[in-house]
Amino acid sequence: MRKFTNSSNIHWLLIVWGWFHALLPASSQIDEFQVLASDAQANAQFGRSALSLRGETAIIGAYLDSEMGNQAGAAYVFSRSGNQWVEDIKLLATDGQANDFFGYDVAIYENTAIVGARGVADNGTDSGAAYIFVHDGVEWKQQSKLKASDGEAGDGFGTRVALFGDTAVIGAFDDDDQGDTSGSAYVFVRNGLEWEQTAKLLAADGGAGDRFGLSLSIWEQTVVVGAFSHSPNQLTTAGAAYVFVDNGTQWVQQAKLTALDAAKLDRFGISVSIFGDTTVVGSLDGPDKGVDSGSAYIFVRSGSQWVQKAKLMASDRQEGDRFGQSVSLYGETAIIGAFGDDSLGEDAGAAYLFVREGNQWSEYHKLMASNGWAGDYFGIKVSISSGTLLVGSNWQYLSGTAYFYQVPPTTTPTLVVTEEDTSVEIDLTALSNDLE
Repeated sequence: MRKFTNSSNIHWLLIVWGWFHALLPASSQIDEFQVLASDAQANAQFGRSALSLRGETAIIGAYLDSEMGNQAGAAYVFSRSGNQWVEDIKLLATDGQANDFFGYDVAIYENTAIVGARGVADNGTDSGAAYIFVHDGVEWKQQSKLKASDGEAGDGFGTRVALFGDTAVIGAFDDDDQGDTSGSAYVFVRNGLEWEQTAKLLAADGGAGDRFGLSLSIWEQTVVVGAFSHSPNQLTTAGAAYVFVDNGTQWVQQAKLTALDAAKLDRFGISVSIFGDTTVVGSLDGPDKGVDSGSAYIFVRSGSQWVQKAKLMASDRQEGDRFGQSVSLYGETAIIGAFGDDSLGEDAGAAYLFVREGNQWSEYHKLMASNGWAGDYFGIKVSISSGTLLVGSNWQYLSGTAYFYQVPPTTTPTLVVTEEDTSVEIDLTALSNDLE
């Protein structure tokens, strides 16, 4: 079942906000364009749990949409038209049912999209599934429904999904192979029109409660999987992330990433994103660093070795900001969500743009919604592709919304907050005064 939107009926929803120019530094201008679902429902959670951007196309999940049944879920595809983003289609599972949570996570790559539905009950309650959609040049059509070969009730398969070319990775963070909620991730490869499960990824030292698979990302033949509840070196819930590579025969674990300054309850690995040989890993930070203030770590691969190169922190970091809850990386640019930021009201949220110049990562801009308000959770999900950013928000009545930003070519950033191969904290207030 497919539902196409009537653009004449949604113009006021998609365009009324227009292009905004707010809260911009003197050195740059970032244009904002807000979108909502054409049939927005209260509490549908559009943009809150899932969104993905690739080139001129974006997909946004609304996992509590009720068109196919209570909390069955949906996902919306948008495309760029000049300076606007227009809803192309509302995706629904052909066999959608109540409580499927279709749209809990989404990913898009060229003419293929994947939609996670962690509540599907084919192999037991909440065993989960993921749906593949393809654009045939005319319209989007459902191509396949993916399920774990060993799926069981409660696995949550489809909670997280990632896509690159003909390879999909699907997380099942409540899978129990290595203990209760130890977690796993599955690799599927497309051959013609068929998708085949080719691997099940498990951490070499996985254990109960790790929640391996709650975050994941893929680039070519490399997959990064977060396990934010893992306890390395007996540091409770300090977290870790694991790198897997396809060696042409099988998927093998290449590295285990942990923060150089790992501490209890950091939840390192709550989010991950990979681009080329660079990976960014989000961490919410435990009491030793300011509860839930958050940070993000940059790792770079040389050969088969991964080295921590930088630790990113917001220049105005505060406890409770949850900077690092969501991260996305493209080329020399990273966007880090901080949905607990209080600059526009309690938990109104923000997102930070960082750029790499040589070996340094620097904060370039802080994004806040031009119409932001307390409780919006702006930045709870983020995605970046080339010079375009996509940021999710609860917005009014939890119906949800998302904002597109077009970033001009970067100029020299004004706040340097990282150094190569180190994790440092700088008195940014003093530094900012010096720069002024």
